[in-house]
Amino acid sequence: MVIPAAAWGPRDDAGDRYTIASIETRHPEFPHWSEPVVVSLRDRNGAVQIVGIERPRTTLSSQ
Repeated sequence: MVIPAAAWGPRDDAGDRYTIASIETRHPEFPHWSEPVVVSLRDRNGAVQIVGIERPRTTLSSQ
């Protein structure tokens, strides 16, 4: 996966930089899939790592 250079924030004091990606899927049988999952990424010296995942709080039973 290629992350555009403009997506990254400025480097912090440690030299790391961060971005987020919002991911969603559309499927008529699973409307709750359209709620985005937000993934936080860190670039540390060229190594990109997932450092956070925020999932929707809704469940099938609450829909």
